[in-house]
Amino acid sequence: MICHYITVDMKQRAFQLTDLGWDTNKIAAILGVSAKGIGRWEGNYATHGVVNPKSLLCSRLRILNAEIVEEMRQLIEETSSPFLDEWLAL
Repeated sequence: MICHYITVDMKQRAFQLTDLGWDTNKIAAILGVSAKGIGRWEGNYATHGVVNPKSLLCSRLRILNAEIVEEMRQLIEETSSPFLDEWLAL
């Protein structure tokens, strides 16, 4: 499941169970996650030092920076029409 949010404490619990010698498939079944996901969390931790590094796949990329947004706001204010005012009020 893409971008399914699983809490950090659940991921840490999976690591604890792995350290205790539990089978990854059994842990996955108990926690309702995939065994592949557990392996991915372990890889993230080994690589990044955290189980859930920031991912661009789960959030929208920002196309416009703050300066451009401000310029657009000013342009709208300067060239507004009654129709635009009604539309913006919605």
